[in-house]
Amino acid sequence: MIRKNKLSLSVIGNETVLNRESMTKLTGLINVGKELEKQLNSAGIRSKADLENTGTMEAWLKIQKIDSSACINRLIALECAIQGVSRYGLSRKDKDKLKDFYQKNRIKLPIMIMNCNK
Repeated sequence: MIRKNKLSLSVIGNETVLNRESMTKLTGLINVGKELEKQLNSAGIRSKADLENTGTMEAWLKIQKIDSSACINRLIALECAIQGVSRYGLSRKDKDKLKDFYQKNRIKLPIMIMNCNK
């Protein structure tokens, strides 16, 4: 798929600056789709630089506040986006660190027990 970039020129002082809309779009990052981008935007993260400055774990915690179903796959996707690799490109050390963080910080949703005797 070819994505057309919207280009614009800005004049700042005596310099002309080329702006690419796609440079700030999070969906241009690996493993970031429209839904994750929407969640990141809701958390105040609007660019790769914002994501890098916030960090994987803090960004995931912000998403979890918005969506309690935030899972380990979303956490891994955020780290992959920052590193620019697929999930298979993450080191075992990184995966273990993320897994430990997830286990300690995930919201445990209550289990609903249904009475089937009615």
